Amino acid sequence: MNITSQAAQAINTLVAGHPGAGLRIATRGSDAGTGQLDLSLSVAESPSETDSVAEENGAHVFIEDRVAPLLEDKTLDVSDSGDAKQLLFQLVP
Repeated sequence: MNITSQAAQAINTLVAGHPGAGLRIATRGSDAGTGQLDLSLSVAESPSETDSVAEENGAHVFIEDRVAPLLEDKTLDVSDSGDAKQLLFQLVP
């Protein structure tokens, strides 16, 4: 997974003061009918033992092992939602 510089800056802001912390991408489950994964983003102090780790400009993204192969060719980006309290992270091809 690639991380844009804007996303790296946002992640570094989110985890400021917590060395080694990062954003974690994991599954919340799957829809049995479609097989699609429901992903969640959360701030984590460290990766799980089986997580893959992507890094850009000091920002860490911990990726659950089940999800990692699906995100190999994706880029994590961020945009401003217009609300100063909310960031919109998105995966782009």
